[in-house]
Amino acid sequence: MKRNASGKIADIAIVAAISIAGVLCLVPMLHIFALSLSSNGPIMAGKVTIFPVDIDLTAYMTVFVNSYRQGNLAYHARPSM
Repeated sequence: MKRNASGKIADIAIVAAISIAGVLCLVPMLHIFALSLSSNGPIMAGKVTIFPVDIDLTAYMTVFVNSYRQGNLAYHARPSM
């Protein structure tokens, strides 16, 4: 079945709207991830965008080392009864 010009324009508009919505959802997540990888100085100076600046893995090392020492993270996250 052939589509007319208005159908093609509608398809392009729908794809564009979904693409824009996807980018608007993805950018804040990338920003938070870049913040988690950056050191404190560039974060406080506002230099971090969606790319990390002065990469520092101390926070991740602290989380994973402490979770290894204390056992499974999922075990400690369960509510007590």
